[in-house]
Amino acid sequence: MARAISERARYDRPFAAPAKRNTFDLADGQPIAERRLRQYNLGGRITADTMDSFSDEFPKADIITMGTNLENKKMLIAKAYCVLPPRGALVAIEATVSVQTRDGSLPLSA
Repeated sequence: MARAISERARYDRPFAAPAKRNTFDLADGQPIAERRLRQYNLGGRITADTMDSFSDEFPKADIITMGTNLENKKMLIAKAYCVLPPRGALVAIEATVSVQTRDGSLPLSA
């Protein structure tokens, strides 16, 4: 899942998309995102769109967040780097699997 969000920062500089706020996910995630945007009354401020991070081009953005499915990290980070402006930000969120427990479960840690 990759999200591209453009917002005003506290410093003065041109923005990639000053008035545009989007969240992008695979087609399965779009209805969930739209439901949550409505739940928090953000439907008029943020748009939920579909995107396949691996095959689609990233939109220009000031901030890109990605998480959950970072199988090909180097390629996704390179794609994000290409569209971010000089003072843009990439936030990668990924859960990691720690040591297996005695009962065979795999505890997750952030």
